[in-house]
Amino acid sequence: MAPSDDFDLFTHVPIGLVTLWTNWMNGLTSTLSAYTNVPASATFFHSSLTAMSRIASTYLPESMVSTLSSLPHLETSELCMIFVPVACYWIYSTLLYVLSWLQITSVELHRIPTDQKMRPPNRITVRHVIQKVAIQHIIQCIVAYALAVGTRPADMATRPIEHPLLLVAKICVAAVLLDSYQYWMHRWMHTNRFLYRHFHSVHHELTVLYAYGALYNHPLEGFIMDTVGSGVPSLILDMHPWTSTIFFSLATLKTVDDHCGYALPWDPFQRFFRNNAVYHDIHHWGKGRMYNFSQPFFTFWDVWMGTDYEIEMKKKARAKALATPETSTSPRAIKTSTSVKLSVSANAPKRVTVSKPQLSSGLRGDSGQSVHPPSPSNSSSDWSIADSALGSSCEESDASSGASAGMESDADEGVCVRVRFAPDRRREGVCGR
Repeated sequence: MAPSDDFDLFTHVPIGLVTLWTNWMNGLTSTLSAYTNVPASATFFHSSLTAMSRIASTYLPESMVSTLSSLPHLETSELCMIFVPVACYWIYSTLLYVLSWLQITSVELHRIPTDQKMRPPNRITVRHVIQKVAIQHIIQCIVAYALAVGTRPADMATRPIEHPLLLVAKICVAAVLLDSYQYWMHRWMHTNRFLYRHFHSVHHELTVLYAYGALYNHPLEGFIMDTVGSGVPSLILDMHPWTSTIFFSLATLKTVDDHCGYALPWDPFQRFFRNNAVYHDIHHWGKGRMYNFSQPFFTFWDVWMGTDYEIEMKKKARAKALATPETSTSPRAIKTSTSVKLSVSANAPKRVTVSKPQLSSGLRGDSGQSVHPPSPSNSSSDWSIADSALGSSCEESDASSGASAGMESDADEGVCVRVRFAPDRRREGVCGR
């Protein structure tokens, strides 16, 4: 089929990338042949690249082929900066996916539980996820190429890599900058309804995480959050392409690892970083979606801003525990005392005797005087045996009159309680704790 003169960007961009890759790899082949004394025409690369060049020239207009061929050739370090992070993503996510497919017992023991009632299953296929990620990687490669060409110094070919200590320092600072940028952008996309509904909700279509879904995003979000988020620190710190390659690859591997769905104890990313697969899994379902915004390395922003799920849940539990003793000592907390069963036979008077020690804490104040709350209305049909009912019906005279009438009493001094029952209620009640 003859190629069309009209160039469709979305149709031909992959082939254009093949042409770029062909040109760059031709330069790499020449470099390798110079070091190995093997003619470039005899290498495996030469035959493969020749085939790719023919494919590109067949499906692209001649003007486009000549334009792509005239693009500047990049150094090996710049090529690695563009393609190594992408290769890391697909290799590592494929390994983790195969590991999940094999269902090895020793590995499955560390799978993060996903059978919660409130967690819906994934409604998208793995194929759909892979297609979305491939689109993002195409955009990422184009931006990385523009970054390499637009910012390269004149002495790029002879520029030395940073000292190892400076390299590590730059990567650490870049990680902090990336985390800061992604925390606030991520949080904004959750708190802004428009951004969440039209962009970030795509990523949250994954409720059960797996490695391929790490970069499953809306293309615009992927560009803003990931591509720009990691590219800007590289520019600010003036990283050497090799340093950028290491930083981009680490960020990519860490992001894939956070979505793997396993809490693997031997995984260095999960062993040395608190922001791990379990931490990010909480963010993908239930009320955890409004917590754990930090990614991909650290959690300090979540801790400082009160969005760390584990810490905030502990604070709420501690506050609830501290509030419990205060309510249990109040007179209104009789309903939280030890359960007392009140049973009345059909022929017996509607009076029952309750052990005084069980009610003394609620019936008497600190001064030792009896507490008499208002009596409930006789016409109430929803009356229940609660603290006010017990307190209002208890009088000191009832204790003596009940004892003289021959009613049941405990070994201790008894306190009689008059209980009024509605005609349609059972003659048995429980005062719960």
